[in-house]
Amino acid sequence: MSSNEVNYLIWRYLQESGFEHTTFAFQHESGAHLEDNRWSKEVSAGALINVLQKGLQYMEVEAHVDKNGSIRRCMLPFSLIGRHLCENVETVLPEVIEVDLQEEKEKGPFLSMEDSDIHDLNQGKSLEPWEIPESKELKEPAESKETSVFEESNESIMEDLKISESSSVFLEEKSHLELETSIMSPTDASWLIKKMEKVVLLCGHQENVFTGAWNPVYLDFVATASADATVRIWKLMENDTANSLLDNLVLNCTPLNEKKDITSISWDNSGNYIAAGSYDGEVRIWSLKGVLIYLFTAHHGPIMGIKWNSKNNLLLTASCDSYVIAWDMFNGTLKHVYDKRPCAITDIEWISDETFASSGKDGSLDFWSAEKAELLRRWEGHSKEINSIKFNSHNNLLLSCSDDFTIKIWSLDISSPQKIFLGHSKSVVEVQWKPQQKTDEMIIFVSCSLDGTIKVWNTIQSSPLHSLSHGWAFFTISFNPSGDILAAEGYLCGKYDKSIDKNPNKNSVIEHVFDVSWSKKGDRIIVCRANSVAEVIYCD
Repeated sequence: MSSNEVNYLIWRYLQESGFEHTTFAFQHESGAHLEDNRWSKEVSAGALINVLQKGLQYMEVEAHVDKNGSIRRCMLPFSLIGRHLCENVETVLPEVIEVDLQEEKEKGPFLSMEDSDIHDLNQGKSLEPWEIPESKELKEPAESKETSVFEESNESIMEDLKISESSSVFLEEKSHLELETSIMSPTDASWLIKKMEKVVLLCGHQENVFTGAWNPVYLDFVATASADATVRIWKLMENDTANSLLDNLVLNCTPLNEKKDITSISWDNSGNYIAAGSYDGEVRIWSLKGVLIYLFTAHHGPIMGIKWNSKNNLLLTASCDSYVIAWDMFNGTLKHVYDKRPCAITDIEWISDETFASSGKDGSLDFWSAEKAELLRRWEGHSKEINSIKFNSHNNLLLSCSDDFTIKIWSLDISSPQKIFLGHSKSVVEVQWKPQQKTDEMIIFVSCSLDGTIKVWNTIQSSPLHSLSHGWAFFTISFNPSGDILAAEGYLCGKYDKSIDKNPNKNSVIEHVFDVSWSKKGDRIIVCRANSVAEVIYCD
């Protein structure tokens, strides 16, 4: 371990946490940023926290193992800072520990907490869709039910909520594909795991695949957007098998250059048109057949959000240039510019066909009349950048989450937040309302954070109903249409198996997953990854 490596991890942590001034000062003194070209692809997001977590686990084991090999089972939490004092200690003799270790060996090498994030990965040739047979059987608890991805049986509020983590999908690039699930279960619940055997790879992009979007009408069509300056529209065959080929259209944002990352895509509600925004501020509209309809060039910064209203007559685009623009989609002209904000726009959300909300890097939210270009209300509540906003039309409430670790609920008629939710220890990256069902007794929403947890909330109490721990930072979450399954984005982890391929140039990898999205019927998930490949997971 060198000081350059330590400095680089600290520099990355400061960047990921939004400490802009501290990052600048640190890189000026340490020169850590000079190593970014060398190490950026090898160091995943949250690397420093991951190292600290593993070190803390070792310290906890060290503190609770006596010299004779016996373990003191302590009921108190173990923290990174401060002296740890044990209470309610129960001593376990070494003989018992040996039995437990033997049981762990019988379960297999990938079911312990430390090893659950690693799976064999032969990084030879990439798999095409027709090369993927069925996955191996997962080892499950006895008498398990194959009725859900995760099913919690003893909590009524979570009875129908199952969690499907994209970060738990492990790819083995050799003669077969295996799916495994890695979870850290709540201590008060029993979780059952269901394997998802059918996966189809979408190969063709040349760079990271940032986002995916299912067509809302033509259900076998899905679009993916990449850093290679292309959007691809894929047609999945009905009853797709491992031997089928995928048709796809390539929509190019030319000329290609380093600033052409496609940052946002969105289908209109008819399913006939798709809008795409890029890093250089350009917005393009294509038909389902791949014909370029419009090119908009009014923005001068990366596009952070792009959304159609339900009538499909207006398209909103939000940019880091501090502007939101409404485009008239009947004639392809700029309709209004909304410019009351002095900072970058981070997200937009339609409230109705005539009104919308936008959030900014300064922690404020604006409520606009789209037709009149009139600012109806400004909410000041967050102390740092807002990352995501979501509107619930059933109760007319707006959710926001921020780098200040908080979530807030806003009523359209009140200037102050209706409720503040505390519980995350790092930036809250995204919030999602659970789709409302007639049988639901309360309104549920979920949040994900860089602290490696997903928290489940209702609108009544300020503390979370449940906290689901992952160990890695989360960046996006997505409910299926019925609201009973939640897909969570994290990392794909692979360990190169040198017993199969002796190539000395291959190493273990941890890949970032950028996006997960459910199909309209809830039977498929699109997973967008950092290695230029997207995949469709079938959830029948």
